[in-house]
Amino acid sequence: MPRWVAELGLPGLVAVLAHAGMPDYVGALELVHRYEHVYLDTTMVGTPFNERAMPVPADRAASDDRLGVGFLRAVLHDTPDQLLGPLAV
Repeated sequence: MPRWVAELGLPGLVAVLAHAGMPDYVGALELVHRYEHVYLDTTMVGTPFNERAMPVPADRAASDDRLGVGFLRAVLHDTPDQLLGPLAV
């Protein structure tokens, strides 16, 4: 856990790096691998708009960009539910 997180006194803190840490994709991935409870939000990653200014490194790009219903459910519902818990209505 990074020292600054420990100093907050929130050992279970969940960190979600917006836009996969753009433009430092590699640095963001290093944080994900190094620390528990650090995740990447992939909003706007790989879109034509961002690929012009901040392309995903070729060795990190997905080979298949088709999005199916199962993938969308996992990204939009299941993962947030696991990270944050069910939303109170």
